[in-house]
Amino acid sequence: MIHPANMNAFSDEDLDLMRRVEEDAARWLGDEEDEEAKSLSVWIDALGETLEKTEDPLLRRAMFSSFLRRAEEQKKSDNIEQEQEDAGSEDDEEQADEDANHASSVSPTYNLEEEMNDAFDEKDELEASYKEYCLKHGKTALLPVINALKVKTIKDLDCSNYSMGDSGATCMAAYLHHLLYLETLKLTGNNIHEAGMLALAKAFRDCEHLKAIVLDDNRIGIAGARALGDASVDKASSLEVLSVSNNKLTDPALAYVIKQLVACNRLKFLSIAMNSIGDASCDSLTKFC
Repeated sequence: MIHPANMNAFSDEDLDLMRRVEEDAARWLGDEEDEEAKSLSVWIDALGETLEKTEDPLLRRAMFSSFLRRAEEQKKSDNIEQEQEDAGSEDDEEQADEDANHASSVSPTYNLEEEMNDAFDEKDELEASYKEYCLKHGKTALLPVINALKVKTIKDLDCSNYSMGDSGATCMAAYLHHLLYLETLKLTGNNIHEAGMLALAKAFRDCEHLKAIVLDDNRIGIAGARALGDASVDKASSLEVLSVSNNKLTDPALAYVIKQLVACNRLKFLSIAMNSIGDASCDSLTKFC
């Protein structure tokens, strides 16, 4: 649906987002004969024209992020209506009508100006909220996190060697759930101990697409290692890379992490170098064979 006159004006990431917009629109709104689908098609065409005139990549991605968020809302609304249709009975007709009216009332409208305003308003609010949260914890907001919150469709976030400590890690953890498409998180060399790791492990559970976690050169401790291991089980269907080298982990702590990773059937890479690897860790490693 989007056919920019000059495709070279867009980065590979922007083009990937364009394709995602088209695919999601086709999957969620399907029938082009439907009036709502026609409206969305017009919106996407207008978005494409606007993007051609926009040099700021953050602006382009903010608009895509806003669209995808609204598309997900539409999907949820459609699912509610479908469930009502499948499970509806005469006894539940009155309640079903009430729920359907509510679902209709929260269905998104696709207006380019409103979407752009929503994107920028939400971006500014998130950025201000994150900065304020960091200030309360005595930390400086990290530029990579600020930029990620502006885009929200970012897949890779590298915050290595920022010396964020536990408070900085806790601040970042509180906002990870806003990064809906995050796949890779690098936190090497940040002086993260148990408290910071506990906050991060809890946040990982809300990162649906998280595939790679790099925590080298920290000190996540026994409690942090156990929390990471438990979080890995929750990410079993997606986790592909885990690196915890040089965390000075004890043999029992490392063994627990490895034991939990057995459930991760998509795991391709595990780095545990420069930790206390003993009999317990080795025994857990045999479970992978």
